[in-house]
Amino acid sequence: MRINRLTSNKKLKQNRILIFSGGRVVPVTRFKHILLKLHNKYRQMAGASNMNKMVWDDSLSEQAKIWIHHCEFKHKYGPGENLAFDSRVKSIGRYIKDALQQWHEENKGYDYDGKDCHPSGSCHYTQMVWAQTYKVGCAMEICRSMYARGQRVNNAWFLACFYDPKGNDATEYPFLKGKPCSKCKGKQKMKLAHSTARKQLKSNSDYQKRHYDLKAKKRAFKPGDAVWLYDNTRKVGVCQKLTSKWKGPYVVTKQIDDTTYFVRKSLKLPSKAYHIDRLLKYRVIFLNILVLIKTEVIPIDKYKQQLLDLHNDYRSIQHGSDMQELTWSNELAQEAQDWIKSCRFEHQKKGRGENLGFQAMPEQTIEQDVNISVKAWYDEIKSYRYGPHSCGSSCHYTQDDSANCAVWLKAGECARNPNYMNTNCRKSCGRC
Repeated sequence: MRINRLTSNKKLKQNRILIFSGGRVVPVTRFKHILLKLHNKYRQMAGASNMNKMVWDDSLSEQAKIWIHHCEFKHKYGPGENLAFDSRVKSIGRYIKDALQQWHEENKGYDYDGKDCHPSGSCHYTQMVWAQTYKVGCAMEICRSMYARGQRVNNAWFLACFYDPKGNDATEYPFLKGKPCSKCKGKQKMKLAHSTARKQLKSNSDYQKRHYDLKAKKRAFKPGDAVWLYDNTRKVGVCQKLTSKWKGPYVVTKQIDDTTYFVRKSLKLPSKAYHIDRLLKYRVIFLNILVLIKTEVIPIDKYKQQLLDLHNDYRSIQHGSDMQELTWSNELAQEAQDWIKSCRFEHQKKGRGENLGFQAMPEQTIEQDVNISVKAWYDEIKSYRYGPHSCGSSCHYTQDDSANCAVWLKAGECARNPNYMNTNCRKSCGRC
């Protein structure tokens, strides 16, 4: 390796380089994947038919660490080894990439037919691509002062990589040229195929995780929360297409960790553990001007404008000559709130015009449920025949045509004037 002197009077940038001190070891754990990846990258570029894939060896890394601790740039002459040092201002990652690239560039002067690497000074390259070598372990040291090739070098980064089995036998070729792994042993081919498959699977897994996390939302439940439970159990004689896979409501009894909860289906059954992916917050919606979650009343103020707009939009497309625009009544809203606190899906039957609706779809928002329910009321127009005295199954759509129907009902007009009342006050007179 050539000596690169540190430029004098230049302030070191702490965000780019580790501050030098005498004989300090750089933890190799953070960088071993880079060292291993680059070794295998350059070995693949050799065009060998019998090249083994390198793996990391902690024992070799420990030997290299002990050897370079005294900051002496010399070979151990035991295992296969490559050494490098650099004193320019760089990041540790850039030191590693530059050192291994210089080892690889020695191939330009290597004579493959001559086998021996020493005449051309390319032994770093041949050791790195020695086909039978499959273990590597490296260590790094920050040396305040080291003696290398007859000169004193200050503030130097020192790298040593040890290999097993040892290469650079002058009587053998470093590798055999040919189609990649065409002369590998059966076991080595299986390892190569397995490694390739694992690499691709990990790449696909990381890709899917990144895209899943973009829309993932953190959810949590507390003991006592009502939840839906996803149950894909098949029952004989039951059509799966017409059966909801969300069962409930059930009750959360205990939280085990961030993703697992105990859920009880009934008082007679013990609690069972379920993953959070199978649970959704339970919600039942009554749309006669109130929304309920469990037994907690949610104020309707957030949704009253949406409800009012939907009602007036559907009324406006009827082109009625006597159609009036609806306005909001806090008195009616309070009456509706008092009525549905019991969570019973039934009409009040006190002379007020009323529509009821509910949705039990846990994956929808409340705004979507409001739209669906009001539209369902309007869609009854398909079965309504204009003029008859009874609205049949279309009473959510028709409602009472007059605001005075409740007063006339109390006065007994449904019996005294049935022709008018059954047409204009169908709901109040019980014709729906």
